Amino acid sequence: MTSPSRARPAARRIALALAALVTFASFDALADKVATLHARGSAPLGERTSIRAATDGGARGLGHETVAENEVLQGEGAAGDKIGTSEGLVAVGKTTGADWVVEPHVQSSDAGTRVELKVCQVSSGRVETLARDLDPKGDPLVQMREMLALLLRPQGVGDDPLPWDAKKTTPPPPPEVLPKDKPKPKEPAPPPLVWGEHGKISVGASAGYGSIAARPDNAVGRRTFFTWSVAANFAIPNKRWIELAFRLHGAHGAGSAMMADVGARLIAPPSGRFAFGIGGALGVFGAFGSGIVRPAFGLDPFVSLAIVRNVQAELAWVNRLSPGEGGAILHTSAHASLLARF
Repeated sequence: MTSPSRARPAARRIALALAALVTFASFDALADKVATLHARGSAPLGERTSIRAATDGGARGLGHETVAENEVLQGEGAAGDKIGTSEGLVAVGKTTGADWVVEPHVQSSDAGTRVELKVCQVSSGRVETLARDLDPKGDPLVQMREMLALLLRPQGVGDDPLPWDAKKTTPPPPPEVLPKDKPKPKEPAPPPLVWGEHGKISVGASAGYGSIAARPDNAVGRRTFFTWSVAANFAIPNKRWIELAFRLHGAHGAGSAMMADVGARLIAPPSGRFAFGIGGALGVFGAFGSGIVRPAFGLDPFVSLAIVRNVQAELAWVNRLSPGEGGAILHTSAHASLLARF
């Protein structure tokens, strides 16, 4: 049992932690963002799509943050018929919030595939291009990354030697070790799955089990309960790892109760398809049959996994403190969630 006098300091500590979370969320996140436009050129659509995916993956491999598909489409719409010009590429960058805009051009012939990357530095409007004939034996992602390593830097291409030209001067191996049959070109690897890249909104439901850690002295009945919830999370524009959260809970044990709250979630930069963070919430708690209606607030640490492109699973530890007459109610529960992202 927890008395009212012991619960009030706990309530103040959680409130201070929530205030710190909201204050931290107000700071702008600095990120080097790259927007990769849809590839153009004479190559078939499938080949252009593969080269665009490899270009996006190459930018991420250099440590850059790439712009999501829906934002790229908005940027291309804002540029209109000026797409490909310095003015149009700058318009894409300003619409998407990108520091760099990359436009691939892919030409295909009997001689092979030739790629030209046009890159615009949004802050200055400078546009540079590099072109190369792709090595059919090499990984397209690695070859795009080599080109972007020269283009995506403040000084631009400059006079640095082109790595792929140096490879052409390497003498071939002796005839006796040359392969008899020409190897087939490797299929381009699909871009890696990154948590949160495929939409700013996630909605889903959860189920879990919990316990009442503290309650008024006159409360009776068992402390454990089954719980469920439905939730919606909205990422703040230009702050990719901050989400507004809305949740409706139900709890069923010795009695039944409902709770609705709003808050914010702070998410650490993901590692591939994994992410973790903590959420803070303020809401209202109500118990059926007893007439109890109280404020509720708390902190919810969680881990999340992107299962496929638009589906993620989460495990969360939900904690809610509801101060009031007769003593505070503190309940804590473990939730397993499945969410769709779009």
